[in-house]
Amino acid sequence: MSRTVRAVCLGVILGATVTVSGCVADPVRGSRVEDLTSAGTGAPPGSVVETSEEPPDPTVSLRPTVAGVSTPTTLSVPPPSGSMSSSPSSAPATTHRPSDPEAEAKREIEKVWLQYWRIYTTSTAMTQEDLKAAIGTVAVDPIRTDVIKEWGYFRDRGLENYGTVRHHIAWSGKRERFALGVVKGAAYIGDCLDESSFGSRYVSTMKKRTKGFEKELVVGEFTRDSIGSWKIRQLYYLTSTAC
Repeated sequence: MSRTVRAVCLGVILGATVTVSGCVADPVRGSRVEDLTSAGTGAPPGSVVETSEEPPDPTVSLRPTVAGVSTPTTLSVPPPSGSMSSSPSSAPATTHRPSDPEAEAKREIEKVWLQYWRIYTTSTAMTQEDLKAAIGTVAVDPIRTDVIKEWGYFRDRGLENYGTVRHHIAWSGKRERFALGVVKGAAYIGDCLDESSFGSRYVSTMKKRTKGFEKELVVGEFTRDSIGSWKIRQLYYLTSTAC
């Protein structure tokens, strides 16, 4: 039997078996899950980047964490040239190093990747308008629209996300038909997600409905938007390939 690559599709939420061909993207719900209810609907859970289960503070920018290590809340930014002292500096002279466009692209893509998961996994705690604004900073269609559709699907059924996941990012090799790396205006990032602490639950009872598995091989497809920034376009769960 030939291997299939399953794009994460709204059809999966509704219990259909969908492959990449002709698939409408959905951000996460194509992943394997353990149904914790006696009569679950089969809707799979998503993934998260070590986030709190508390609703996000709308006054605080979304900042991902990886493997339990928080990212800094402030960035060190050098002062503008006009504010520097005109007296001789005691700092050692620096040597100009040529930039590495591929390495820079990978760093930007990883940052967007982690931010996407931070936004996605807290999406059920947001208003629809806040979610639209947030997801637009890291994603383009089709996945941008599908995250918003999934928010409505969960809201209509009284469901919400809970828990955390861990990331194991890879940039080399092939994952089925996807060659990981950055080529011109496209890129594919690999990730072995640990979703065992993440799933969905009922808002009214807080009873857990589903939870993910420990190893989920996912490929993220990236493209450049109209101003040249990297954005996630699609997610693929490679269900027949182990991490």
